[in-house]
Amino acid sequence: MSRADQRKFHYIYKITRTDGKYYIGMHSTDDLEDGYFGSGTLLAASIRKHGKEVHSKEILEFLPTRKDLKTRERELVNEDLLGDVKCMNLKLGGEGGWKKLSFEQRSSISKEMWKSPEYRTERLPAAREKMNLRWIESAEVMLDYLSQARSVALQPENLAKRKATFDKIKHQSGSSNSQFGTKWVSKDGVVKKIKVDELNQYLTDGWKAGRK
Repeated sequence: MSRADQRKFHYIYKITRTDGKYYIGMHSTDDLEDGYFGSGTLLAASIRKHGKEVHSKEILEFLPTRKDLKTRERELVNEDLLGDVKCMNLKLGGEGGWKKLSFEQRSSISKEMWKSPEYRTERLPAAREKMNLRWIESAEVMLDYLSQARSVALQPENLAKRKATFDKIKHQSGSSNSQFGTKWVSKDGVVKKIKVDELNQYLTDGWKAGRK
């Protein structure tokens, strides 16, 4: 049983803006005066744009359990309600209802909602803000990762390993490399390694550079 299931009160509420726009939701709480004022994306955008004072909240009905509450919200916040241009709900009621719709159903509902110029005006800022927050969160995660990676790389044991690796690479480069100053040549199925300064003479004699 979740924490929400254990709450004392379960109710359906409606938040209405002075121009008739509204949002219907559900809430479970132990305190009816907890100040909860909805959590819808479009509702939040409306409050930011117009102010909380032009929105009023009313409790429509109480339900005995959280399960009954979800069922009731699912009945109220249906496809017909989402098609109402004054409705600020963005998904079906009952938690996660939007995800349960088919692609065709979601497309149909979205088209109806986007017919409202006011809906687009309020929805786009909310979408942009959400996208900006995601970018900020992603940047913070990346910076945190880079900081941790740098911290690990600068640990004494890791610095010692890197130095040993670089020293090995340096030791095997240039004249210290066993292959330095040599070249592979081939002719009639014979492959041999020669000195670089002998390459021109071998090419003149019909040899080809490389092992093939």
